[in-house]
Amino acid sequence: MLLRWWRSMLPANPLERDLALQCVLSAFATGAFLTGTAVFFTQIVGLSGAQVGLGMSISAGVTLLLQVPLGRLADRTGAKLLWVVASAVEAGLYFIWPLLHTMTAFVAMLVVLAIFETAGRNARNVYRIAAFPRETRVRAQAYMRAARNVGYTLGAGASGVALGIGLEAVRLIPMLTGGLLVLNAIMIAVMLPALDRHTHT
Repeated sequence: MLLRWWRSMLPANPLERDLALQCVLSAFATGAFLTGTAVFFTQIVGLSGAQVGLGMSISAGVTLLLQVPLGRLADRTGAKLLWVVASAVEAGLYFIWPLLHTMTAFVAMLVVLAIFETAGRNARNVYRIAAFPRETRVRAQAYMRAARNVGYTLGAGASGVALGIGLEAVRLIPMLTGGLLVLNAIMIAVMLPALDRHTHT
């Protein structure tokens, strides 16, 4: 009964299902890290709240500046290729977080992460538009938004458990995030089909 209900909640289209699963996985990883950032950056990296805020502001500025250029890059290189590369590099960067303990390294990491996160997000959006015809695109996007919300919630819950356990568990959050994002990059590369960049546009 429960299995039948669960299946009825999943999209009928296989590509929609795969993209929804990918959304849950990537959002779980991101949600886990974002929930624990304040504690990780202040207690593990050793920064003040003001330094964390400054670094986040710089990262946000870089993201804003790169939106259009990286969107054009996705059109030129192909959405899936850029998505896979950006996701793989982003995953690898999270494993470096525990090694950083200065403001300069913190800001540099946030800027590099912003570049690859923005590239991956833009490529993902281009891929999703190309993957579905106009008549099913809205439904597919709704499934994926719902799936991301589920992933963020699960990630926040996992990070909350780590925060409850203590700092030793918090130290592992970037490793968990990196591991999940490695799986995410593999899933994008292996499970999602390559698309003609002009398909369904």
